Amino acid sequence: MTLRHQLEKARQITHGSNNNGTLLDNLQHLIDSAEEFLESTASYGGAEIEAARAKVASQLSAARQNARHHRRSRAKQRAKELVTSSGQAVREHKWETAGIIAAGAALILGVYAGMKMMENGRPRR
Repeated sequence: MTLRHQLEKARQITHGSNNNGTLLDNLQHLIDSAEEFLESTASYGGAEIEAARAKVASQLSAARQNARHHRRSRAKQRAKELVTSSGQAVREHKWETAGIIAAGAALILGVYAGMKMMENGRPRR
């Protein structure tokens, strides 16, 4: 795919109704295409080419930073949703949650007590 085609696709995506995952995938593909463009034009000279390459390089850098920021914010949003849904589940099932925590604590204390008995040289039963 040519860079022009990728730029047009990016324009359509930003004005369309695609989900964030598709947008990020297409943005990454656009970044890869722009990098290929920069590598393929590295041997060309002239003021216009150098200016175009500099402009593409700066836009590419900005696109990379935006993609990273968007991925981080999306991960934070997912974590918040997970915490919210977990908190809601705990509130709805208080006694079950308390029982699970008590059983886990008893298991940990039992393992710890067993380790202490082995350290003191007491025979295992």
